[in-house]
Amino acid sequence: MISLVFLAVLKAAESYAWKDWGLVGILIGVASLVKPHAWLSAIAIGIFLVVLGLTQARHRFKPLFKAVGAISLGAILGRIVIGFAVAGPRALDFFGIYLNADTISQVADGVPAQTADVISPVGSSPMNGVISLFGAQLNVHVLTLVALVGIAIIGLIIGLVELIRTKQLTPVTSLSLFMFIWLVSLVIEIIMFTGWITGLGDDHTGRVLSRYYDFLFIFVPLAGLVALSSKFASEIKVWIRIPLAGLVLVLLTPAFTGFFGTLEIQIADTPNLAGLVVNMDVFNAVAMIGFVSLLVFAFQPRFTAWAFVLLLPATMVATGYTIQGEYQRIRGDLNAQDIAGQYLNENLSEAEVDATWIIATSRFEATNVTIWADSATVHCDLFAPGGVLDTSLIPEGSQYVLATGGLSVVGDFEETITGDGYILYRLK
Repeated sequence: MISLVFLAVLKAAESYAWKDWGLVGILIGVASLVKPHAWLSAIAIGIFLVVLGLTQARHRFKPLFKAVGAISLGAILGRIVIGFAVAGPRALDFFGIYLNADTISQVADGVPAQTADVISPVGSSPMNGVISLFGAQLNVHVLTLVALVGIAIIGLIIGLVELIRTKQLTPVTSLSLFMFIWLVSLVIEIIMFTGWITGLGDDHTGRVLSRYYDFLFIFVPLAGLVALSSKFASEIKVWIRIPLAGLVLVLLTPAFTGFFGTLEIQIADTPNLAGLVVNMDVFNAVAMIGFVSLLVFAFQPRFTAWAFVLLLPATMVATGYTIQGEYQRIRGDLNAQDIAGQYLNENLSEAEVDATWIIATSRFEATNVTIWADSATVHCDLFAPGGVLDTSLIPEGSQYVLATGGLSVVGDFEETITGDGYILYRLK
């Protein structure tokens, strides 16, 4: 679905017809039915649309307003019409759990005054988490991108330089502009999201959440290769090439000299980066070919595309192949959350599962339970490992409480069932 959105955007950018932008909106609305995170990409597409409208004289004012209206209306209609057909009234919940009245209230409240003296942002407040972790997370994501798609980003920048120099929108410069906006906007959004959930209490201070833009590790390299293969790439001035190659080299050095060892890299959070760091041969190959590609770009730019082609099998294929094998090895046995979710599914009715409060120590644990339990409405909350909770915290209407990850609840229960790594409490 995201590939269809990608193609539709490129077509709309070429024609700038309101009908084409309307189709883009419809596809975004449908994609959001699969995952609300599609709205994150909608922000990048909206920025791209506006930038084109403001920088290209023929698109200003009336065409721009018509395009904005068409994409907005298309997204709403796509979500509602298709959504009602497959999910009924639930389709009206555009953003799921990620944007509601409570979220807006927390944004409006800003950073509470008392958080100024808090040492750790974990659990302090969502907005404090966003602000406190922004710089550190920006550094993490920049080094991740340089390691995996650094040469591709150089290609995108070359395309932007050509667009600024000629002020003419071509298929190559349009693709470069779109992919640059898409990548930068998603990275910033995910950095803010990481700080937000950390401020809520789910500690992500040392983790990398690249899975939300993982699909761009396919689009960005291909777009970069297109730009590097163009005629203007070989003609770019040396005073641009050498500083740009030097900047990427400066960032590439810490990325491949121990920085990733300081992070908590999980397969579910960042599959491509995990595939890079768990295999030393892949790691060394990406580092060496990446370094050589920078030298080629700096001093023999007409051969950069060929050097980049040598890098793509390592970054686009080997990392995925490696981590798929690791995932199958790790997930060969069921963990406690898998077993707990299966127990709920097999022993409780659908209504009872929906009325179960799940408490866990991470989103990954809670998601595992809900997937096996097969419930889209079950309520989950996260707490620090080893926490002991009181029954006063149990949401109203709950019939069961499932505790996993070393959590427990104290109180008077009708029945307590202890399983392998979880405890199920039946309320009176």
